Amino acid sequence: MNKISKDKRNRLILVGAITAIVITALWFLVIGEQQDALAEMASKSLKLTESISKAEGTIKTQAGVEKSLAEHKEELEAKENEMAPEDDPYAWMLDVMNRFCQGRQIVWTLDKPEFRLAEVVPGFSYKTAVFHFKATAFFNVIGKFSADFENTYRLSQIRSVSITPVGGIASVRAGAAPASDDETLAVEFFIVTPVRPTDAQSHAK
Repeated sequence: MNKISKDKRNRLILVGAITAIVITALWFLVIGEQQDALAEMASKSLKLTESISKAEGTIKTQAGVEKSLAEHKEELEAKENEMAPEDDPYAWMLDVMNRFCQGRQIVWTLDKPEFRLAEVVPGFSYKTAVFHFKATAFFNVIGKFSADFENTYRLSQIRSVSITPVGGIASVRAGAAPASDDETLAVEFFIVTPVRPTDAQSHAK
């Protein structure tokens, strides 16, 4: 085996040292930077993933809120359709009473309404129409009428009821005298009903 001269050996050692230095430099300058860049990219990717996740959660929440809002809007519109129209609540209530009193042994009159403002919650108000209702009928007819009316027209309320016995009145039951267990009553009360807005600022819009 040929022996390497001292000069060649020194040169080989020098080349090896330089190679090691170059490799180390490449590691720190290239690979190290690439690793830092990869780490930074991974961090940004994680933050982006978290942001997307939050955005998806916000979208789902917004969709739920919008769905709930749409459902409540439909419910409010359905309720408003049961209210007296703002343009002519008197004609509306006359029609209601004509249909509701049909077939009942009751003689009634209805005065034109007064209007008031009813605040349901702060900043959310409806006008109400207050009708003065007068009727003459037997006590059992009046009782059933009042109960049926409030059960049918749930947004309307009967208030300040005044009942006075007046005895048998022939006009209440045409051609027949009151039975012994009946008593004819004169009744007055106020019907308070909310008014549906007809302008562009309707609460349901």
